[in-house]
Amino acid sequence: MGYLNTPCGYAVDVTLSSLLRNVFMRTGLRYSISMRECENIFDDHNSDRWPVKGIEALLSALYAQGIPTAVISNTVFSSEGMAVAVKKGLPESCMEFVVTSADLLFCKPGPDMFEAAAKKAGVAPSECWYCGNDHVPDVEGAAGVGMLPFIIEKKHTGGLAPKTWKGHTYYAVSDWSELAEAVTNL
Repeated sequence: MGYLNTPCGYAVDVTLSSLLRNVFMRTGLRYSISMRECENIFDDHNSDRWPVKGIEALLSALYAQGIPTAVISNTVFSSEGMAVAVKKGLPESCMEFVVTSADLLFCKPGPDMFEAAAKKAGVAPSECWYCGNDHVPDVEGAAGVGMLPFIIEKKHTGGLAPKTWKGHTYYAVSDWSELAEAVTNL
């Protein structure tokens, strides 16, 4: 499941709901629950992504400072399905909204999700921080629209550190509690 390459250079996501509809219709299977519920049942049995080390501390620090949070994700899940998955994995989270490639078609590092999220938040991209775990989709994508990227680097040690990747400035941490500490000291 996932990516298709496009002439514009950015991958697109094939949505899980489309795949499930295809399987259900072709096999004659019927279901009495919503497609979002089908997505989340699939996710419950096929994902082990939660929680990322230090994320609870980071979210707590952001909330304490009054900084709103949202999710931007390359995923086959709808925004609604991903919001449910986030709440299951991080029950104390208070995400304002979720934006997924399944809903907006184009994957990170394309600008679409980043620009849509900033617009939805009512702020300029330059007023946003973006937290991720991969240089190509996260540093390239966020910095490309003017957001300030923060990235978990498994080999990084020494706390929050400014770095450059392909001309883009970002900050590296070994886990999100390091960024939480910096946010607490704002």
